[in-house]
Amino acid sequence: MVTIRKSSAITGKKKVTKSAKSNKVKTNKTTKVTKSQSKSTKSKIQKLNANDSEIREITSLLGTNVAKGHTKALDSRSLQADLKKDEQTRADNKKVENDLTSQLELLTGMGL
Repeated sequence: MVTIRKSSAITGKKKVTKSAKSNKVKTNKTTKVTKSQSKSTKSKIQKLNANDSEIREITSLLGTNVAKGHTKALDSRSLQADLKKDEQTRADNKKVENDLTSQLELLTGMGL
């Protein structure tokens, strides 16, 4: 509500003031807005906290499998294992080569 009052007869100006009822309505609206804002903010914070705990759990699970010790280049165990693997592949390659040469000789013998 707006009321118009005359301030003085000398100046002839009118003064516009607000009534107390309109002030109360506005303060109630502002508190209602802040309550709803605080509720929505609180729910957002709870969601973020839940997501944060899930992310921490996932990173901790990933961290346990990823953390492996680095092998040194001159480690005797790894060198011996690599040497055995190399000898095995050489032996396998030699067997395959001998088999292929014997098959090639057989095929050339049939052609003659």
